[in-house]
Amino acid sequence: MNEGQNNPKNPLADRLAEGLQSHLTREGMELVDFVAVPTGADKMVRYRTIQEVLTEFENGESADSRTYVLHIRKQRADAAAAEAAAREDAIYLPNGKLNSDFLANNAKILFQAGDYAAARQIYLALTKSGERTAEGLLGLARCFEAEGKTDKALRAYDDSILYSPSIDAYRRYASLLIRTSRDQQAAEVLERAMQMKDLSDKHRYDLHQAAGNAWLRSQAPAKAERHYRKALEYHPHSDAVATNLGTLCLGQKRYDEAKIAFEESLRVNPQNDRAWFGMGSIHLALGEKKAAHDAFASSLRIKIQQPQAIFHLVKTAYEIREYPAARDLLRTYVEMSPFNANLLYSLAGLEYHLGDRLAAARTARTILQIQPSHAEAANLLGLIEKKL
Repeated sequence: MNEGQNNPKNPLADRLAEGLQSHLTREGMELVDFVAVPTGADKMVRYRTIQEVLTEFENGESADSRTYVLHIRKQRADAAAAEAAAREDAIYLPNGKLNSDFLANNAKILFQAGDYAAARQIYLALTKSGERTAEGLLGLARCFEAEGKTDKALRAYDDSILYSPSIDAYRRYASLLIRTSRDQQAAEVLERAMQMKDLSDKHRYDLHQAAGNAWLRSQAPAKAERHYRKALEYHPHSDAVATNLGTLCLGQKRYDEAKIAFEESLRVNPQNDRAWFGMGSIHLALGEKKAAHDAFASSLRIKIQQPQAIFHLVKTAYEIREYPAARDLLRTYVEMSPFNANLLYSLAGLEYHLGDRLAAARTARTILQIQPSHAEAANLLGLIEKKL
């Protein structure tokens, strides 16, 4: 390359010449000369310089040579941005590698749009390319899960955790196992997650609580209790865990411990219907029918749709001959539930015992309209009509 004896060194010109020569060599050609046109002179001087260069090149030009004059300027900002955007939207980068950012964003869009098969293909490409492999493996698992391919999803979650353990992968893995009634496996996965370093106290609390629930469903109360107590170390004022612990102790007839747990739960959250139900169950087991009645009523006032609580409330109401709360709650319950002749008959009986014979007669007639063969309702209606 020859820029002339008087031309100062120009790094940009050198790089351009080297780049041109590299491409020309692959085409079987060579760069003979490279002349820079003065930029500081007026247009006439520049034109004259160009003419002189062309004349000089033409004098030495042969059949197998070509002459070019290059006009170079700095790329405009908008053009550079457009080129950068084009690169960002390309599947392949200039170096030939996959544009992992572009592909990962498209996979997320496809997944959110419900096109799980297309998203899965992109995640598969990411894992095979070695770019963003952890994200690709987790994405594959989520796609398989969304497509209902449970076994493939479970294997993919396991692969994701083996390659790059993450709390998100562990949680999704365990959640899928729980939904498919594999509680013991879920508990074991959650225990593996606890081995991760740098977990926050919130994450450890959540993992212990979930593991305790999974072990309890797996009929392993000792392991469940260990996790519940560990969860309470991270969050001492959790009414949810205290209630679960109370339920576990109640199932083992450890009534004193169960009562302590339920009382703590209600101290933290007086609106915990499960804790009130647990207290009612303890009182019932100990023969404390009035206390049981009141606790079941408290539970139902918070959450009416509890068949067991309704059954125990009505039963204890008849036994202690205290009917108003049972009547009111049972009336609300039957209005929100499918027809149940036995519950309606219990309601009619409560109304009758409270002296509301017109209401009792209406309830009995409702039963007979739907189920004419209901003998108890017919007898009650006959008794009411005689007294009326």
